[in-house]
Parts: sequence; C-alpha cells; structure tokens
Amino acid sequence: MSGQQVCPACGYKYNRYPKATAIRDLLFKRDKSTKQKLRSVIELIREYIPSEDTDDKTHKFLWGIKDIENKVVIWGIKMYCKDKMYLSGKGFAFLRAIMQNHAKDRKALEQAELKKLGKTPKSLKIKRKELGYD
Repeated sequence: MSGQQVCPACGYKYNRYPKATAIRDLLFKRDKSTKQKLRSVIELIREYIPSEDTDDKTHKFLWGIKDIENKVVIWGIKMYCKDKMYLSGKGFAFLRAIMQNHAKDRKALEQAELKKLGKTPKSLKIKRKELGYD
C-alpha cells in the first residue's frame, strides 16, 4: 500500500503527525458555545472511558463531525450527556453517529412533527381579514 490509508466508513485519512494542532484547528472553526460544549464532552469521554483517552480518537471524532451544523452538534451533545452515555462506555464513535444520523434525518423529523402537531395558529386579525370580517 502506497500513500495514505483511508477509512472506508468515514473517509478519514490516517497520518502519523501529532494531532494536538489539528484538534485545535477543528475546534477553532466552531462558535464559542459549541466549542465549550465539545470540550466538556471530550473531557467527560476521555475521563470515563480509558480506551478513548487519546488525541488520535479525539481528532477522528472532530474530523467526523466537521461538516455538521452547530445546532445539530449541540443537540447531539445534550442527548448524549442527558442520558450519561459516557458512563455506559459509549464513546466518540457513538456520539459521532448520533450527530451524523440526526443531521441526515432532521428535515424528515421536522416534517413528521409538523404533521403530528400541526402549525401554530395564525393571528386572529389576519384570520378575520382572510374570512372577510374586517
């Protein structure tokens, strides 16, 4: 095999250089609140799951979620921390899968919720104008 090795699942390219600067660069691209939440969840995972306590795994996680919106990342972190999944040994790969699946399914979930709950009612003044009362 010549060249870089590529993960068939996520497309990650393996390199042997130190990952600290790459981790910093990937975090730098996020807004302030997302950065804080990512740092806290990374700290929790690295503290409670010894096998995940490497810069390499942290870098792979951040690289896997680099194209996901901040809202989806924050939602995934909230779901992960709410159920304390880090205490069950579910690490970076599980959290990344939560975020990636929610990013794919978000629009379909919003449409299903709209069908289930309906839209919010219009203002009564607008409704009265539509019906010809005013």
